[in-house]
Parts: sequence; C-alpha cells; structure tokens
Amino acid sequence: MECFKACTENAEDAAELVHGVIQAIYPKYYPAGIVDFFLAHHSIEKIRSDIDKGNVLLLKVDDQLIGTGSRDENGITRVYVAESHQGKGYGSFLMQKLEDEIAKQYDSVLLDASLPASRMYEKRGYKVLCHKTREISEGAILAYEIMGKSLKKSASEELYPRDGQIATDRLVIRRFKADDGIELHEYLSQPETVQFEPYEPLTLNEAKSEAACRAIDYSFHAVCLKGSGKLIGNVYISRRGFDSVEIGYVFNKDFCGKGYATEAARTLLGAVFSKWKAHRAFAECNPLNERSWRLLERLGFRREGRLMQNIYFKRGADGGYLWQDTFVYGILEEEWNKQ
Repeated sequence: MECFKACTENAEDAAELVHGVIQAIYPKYYPAGIVDFFLAHHSIEKIRSDIDKGNVLLLKVDDQLIGTGSRDENGITRVYVAESHQGKGYGSFLMQKLEDEIAKQYDSVLLDASLPASRMYEKRGYKVLCHKTREISEGAILAYEIMGKSLKKSASEELYPRDGQIATDRLVIRRFKADDGIELHEYLSQPETVQFEPYEPLTLNEAKSEAACRAIDYSFHAVCLKGSGKLIGNVYISRRGFDSVEIGYVFNKDFCGKGYATEAARTLLGAVFSKWKAHRAFAECNPLNERSWRLLERLGFRREGRLMQNIYFKRGADGGYLWQDTFVYGILEEEWNKQ
C-alpha cells in the first residue's frame, strides 16, 4: 500500500476514480439531479485546483489507484474509495492521514456529511454540529450535516500507560503495528472467524494493508500472548455520542475457548470506564453468533433488544440482500463498577 500527495499529472486519474464511485454508489441514495451536482462539485477542474494547493492524497494498492482524500484548511472535503475496495479500512486510513495533517495546524476538523456517510464519521468520533439543506435544482433538495471533532488528545483519553501496552495475567494488549499483517492474516483469513463480519476472508496482501490501516486507527487494539508476543485477536473500542462507547472483537479460532477474549475485553472496558469516564458501553452482534453474545453476558452486559432484519453485509447467489437481525447489548458505568 502506498499513500502519497497527488501532483498535477494525477488529476485525471483522481477524477476518474471519484466520478466512478459517485456514478456507482450515489444513484442508490439520490435522484439524478443530486448525482449530477456531486459530479460537478468534484469536477476535474476542482480536483486539479486542490492538487495545486498540495491538499490531495492518493492511495494505491498493488500499484492500482483505489482511494483519494482532500482537505482545505481544517476541513475534509473529499474521501472516495473504489467500490471494489470499500469496507476494508481504506477510507478510515485516508481519514486518519488527513486528520494528522490538519492536526499540525488546527485543534479541530470539520466536514460535510451526506446522510449515508454520517454513521461512518460517527464511528470516528465526529459529532453533528448542525443540519443543512441546499436546493440543487427545481424540486431537488440535498440534506446534509456539518460534523466535527476535536483533535486535541488529553491524558484522560489515553488508554495506555507510557510504555504503550497493557499487561494482564496472560496477555499483552497494544496498538497495532504496520508489520502485523502476517499474523493478522492468520485469523482474518479463517472463514469461521469472519463469518459474521462485514467482509470476506482476507488475502495476505489485504491483511498487510489492513494492518497498516489499523496502525493509525486507535479504535483497534491488538491482543497478544504474554511471553511469545503472538497476535491472536483484536478488540475494537470506539467513542459514540452521549459518552458511550462501542465494543467489538475478533479472535483466532485456534485460541477460542480459553477466555482470552473475555480477559482482553474486560481489561479494556475497565480502562474505558475509569479513564474515559464513559457512561455506557454497548455492542451489536448477529443472534446466530452465540459465542459473541455469551461473551457479552459474561462481561455483565444485558440484552437490550433485537433489531429485525436491520442490516446486511452480503448478497445471495441471486444478488439479493441477505438481511440479518441484530442483538443489542449494553452496560452502564454504575453497573460495571458494581461487578
């Protein structure tokens, strides 16, 4: 994977990528007039102008251009990933790169969010600042949100001590490193392990790219065996609105049934409630994923509800959506502290 600043000769390729994504995805959410607006809004002239200002990043995988991101002052103005590479963390990677650039000069970042994209931004800690509408053409109105987040990091936000890792009786929990790809591939290539995840088993190259993305995405925490340092899984912790956090986890099937996931999740949740002062933690899982919801119940989470056919990750052989239900589990800080 290669991420670099675009130069003038990259303008056509960047525009072709952006327009391809808009034409493939946006008609699912918007009428033709709105789609035409976005095509004009991200014209090759505007992309070329952003490149001239030094504000455009390009992302290549296996020498193929698969993503681009742009900023203007402290605003993120454009993040597009080829449809074939969506859902693999490349958008988050570009977002983090842009935020890191903005953080060198500003304390906060802003962006305009279309409704389909707002959930992704919420997962990165963005909050809605205001709602906007814009008349695009007669009878066509675009609704969107202005979102933002602080780029300041205080000691209370940091889960890790100075040495960058948390040790338990049997585990070491740390940030991901870019060279974790081989061991990450070991379990994210297992069909049983990713059965309920929104992606297919990863190839080695995909896992190496994913490791590079996770190395700068602080929501992912690598779980390793103490002593050998072997990576056996990961826990996902991300801030949400109203002082809540979402937790998720994926572990190598060869190390399941030994309590490692429970040990790692309990440790990180303890840090979240004590250091982040979270009010509530929650998790969502497929009702068929019994291992997952039983782990949550061992941690003291209560089942708060069942959402019926609320989401799909994959399509069937006929191209139709494979809708699935979702269990929602939660626990309050006061409940956690009583355990």
